Amino acid sequence: MCVKSFIAACVTFIKDVFTLYKVGIYEWFWAFAYLFVNRNSKVICNENILITGTGSGIGKDLAIKLAAMGNTIICIDINDEANKQTVREIVQSGGRAHGYCCNVADHENVVKLHEQTLADVGKVSYVFNVAGVVSGKLFRDLTPADIKLTMDVNVLAVFWVTQTFLEDMRELGYGHVTTISSVAGLFGSIKLVDYSCSKFAVMGLVEALRFEIMAENLPIEFTMVNPYFIKTGMFEGVVSKWPYFMPMLETGWVGDKIIEAVEQNRVIVVMPRIFYYLMLTKAFCPDRLSYHINKFSGTFDVMQYFTGRPDSKEADSNTEKSKDS
Repeated sequence: MCVKSFIAACVTFIKDVFTLYKVGIYEWFWAFAYLFVNRNSKVICNENILITGTGSGIGKDLAIKLAAMGNTIICIDINDEANKQTVREIVQSGGRAHGYCCNVADHENVVKLHEQTLADVGKVSYVFNVAGVVSGKLFRDLTPADIKLTMDVNVLAVFWVTQTFLEDMRELGYGHVTTISSVAGLFGSIKLVDYSCSKFAVMGLVEALRFEIMAENLPIEFTMVNPYFIKTGMFEGVVSKWPYFMPMLETGWVGDKIIEAVEQNRVIVVMPRIFYYLMLTKAFCPDRLSYHINKFSGTFDVMQYFTGRPDSKEADSNTEKSKDS
């Protein structure tokens, strides 16, 4: 009986290996082909789109651009006045937008928000998790309040918003969830211990959830965006060691790239592209060498003159700022 079981296990293993081999050839072919041909793009129009962190930065930029494409935008930010300004700009330009003041790090608030948006707008088919915070402190200087705020806004808010509004997509039969992470979710760095931790967590969250949805054969897509530092004020004072190869990114350019990635159903986007090669290098180099790679790239010193937004102290205690990198 043991011999038969062993043989059966070997046969099953060999069959699975050949299946994986065939799938691998197919996927590698298209991965290579996409280097030379454009991916098929879907049209994002007449959709109800929820975006967090629309009071400023990338969130605001995405809201304005997606509204101009003919979508109804649900603008979410804890900074009510800034959020209302975004809604006014969209409406004045002929777009459709609804603004809601909500602390998305609070589960009950997100549930109430869902009830309100269902009544006011209807089911949501696209979600952009953009809101986030950064402390920019050394690990030894982080307070429990700093760490809790970072994890609440950068991780738990993504849980609550995605879990709640994913039910709309299940009922609609399609949807797309986009989450703005950071290169700090790929590489650890000095003065970004809590921030990197939250972004590594979000990477795992989205990857595992994407596999769950794929196993259910649901036509819901996921895109994870990992940008370098963006010129929005959130990382005020940050200076790149190699500005030609690792430039500070412009908000408008990043917004365009995010929308393009969603249209093409891309799973992971890293900006700028040099970080793809650094990811590959990190995967194959000895652990201790990764320290020197980070040192060479300047990521250890990039936060040396970090100041953040002028209202960062108030933001840490009262507001949830727009997530940019």
